[in-house]
Amino acid sequence: MADIKTHLRELSVATTIGLIKTGVTFCKEDLYSSEKLWAYATKLISNDISSAENIKSINFSNKHKSIIDNGYNLGVSIYNNTYFKINRDSIITWQGNNLHKDDPIDITVGEYGFSLKEESFILENMGLYKLLNCYTGSNYKNRHIFKDYARSEYEKWFQQTWNELILYLKSNNNIWEYIDTVKNKHSIITLSSEVIKFDYFEKGILSAKSLLQLANNQNYNSSKRNCAIVSTTNLSNELNENLNYKAGLPRFLRIHKKEYFYAKTTSSEISIYRVPSLAEFENEIEIESI
Repeated sequence: MADIKTHLRELSVATTIGLIKTGVTFCKEDLYSSEKLWAYATKLISNDISSAENIKSINFSNKHKSIIDNGYNLGVSIYNNTYFKINRDSIITWQGNNLHKDDPIDITVGEYGFSLKEESFILENMGLYKLLNCYTGSNYKNRHIFKDYARSEYEKWFQQTWNELILYLKSNNNIWEYIDTVKNKHSIITLSSEVIKFDYFEKGILSAKSLLQLANNQNYNSSKRNCAIVSTTNLSNELNENLNYKAGLPRFLRIHKKEYFYAKTTSSEISIYRVPSLAEFENEIEIESI
């Protein structure tokens, strides 16, 4: 289940459009009530939205209300945009339940699909293996920047970290403890006869102690830096030697079979862009170097 902010960001837009197109008299502040917003959304959105029920019966904070404001403004802007032909019969759906879809569409209004953003951007925050597949035509299912591109350096970095942990424990009564009172989590590392024991608890919070710090350790930073440099060099070499992005570039740019609209809204601006379909897309972009 996505978080409340994501659900509000998407449902506030869909609900606003639905209220306007059906001629319901309302004001933006009506959507500040979680009960009213949920009642409107379930009535106006045609498909199942039950997985977003975490917005029900809560008191919206100022941050929540700000998201609703942005969603309301975007909904009004979409409805009033003469490009979109939206009428009373236009069906509205929420795509948050569709976990297996490939495109980034969050809601549909009639024939139009919308990818809704606030702080984030249109490009997918993809894993390394997907990025490599897009740029080289490879078929990786998993890829680790250090394990796969700097294995030896990664192991040396781990060993250095392990050695520093032992030194730290020996100089601090053989114990390291971290307590998170907000998330109600408790971690303890203890050293006994050269055996290191890791314990993790969800409850039993009593006090708070500082985290183990390695940021100022020269040996640790040197091994970490060397691992980063080697892995980056090797990754760059693989990309340059196997660059074959013609098929993967549309995927990287979030261009899919059907056109959709990228809509970004903040307190200061509203932007709506048409993303062409795959059939329309002309591959005129060339990657010159990595």
